[in-house]
Amino acid sequence: MADLIDYTNEVQEALGRSYDLPEDVDEYELMGELEALEAEMGELSAEPDAAPSYLDEPELDLPEAPEAGANAAAPEQAPA
Repeated sequence: MADLIDYTNEVQEALGRSYDLPEDVDEYELMGELEALEAEMGELSAEPDAAPSYLDEPELDLPEAPEAGANAAAPEQAPA
């Protein structure tokens, strides 16, 4: 039981630590930056619900597929 209490105290201590976040962070300034980024991203896409351009499949210049049966090779016979 004492081990469980020690573990709980360690977890609480880890969660209560300060991770060098500046004390003078202005939440309104951060929200303004976020809104500016969202506006910039909105300007980049013409349609808001459109898929990103990196998901578009490029046009490939591939040869035509052969027709079935036109040049079909005879099945190989297993040696008897």
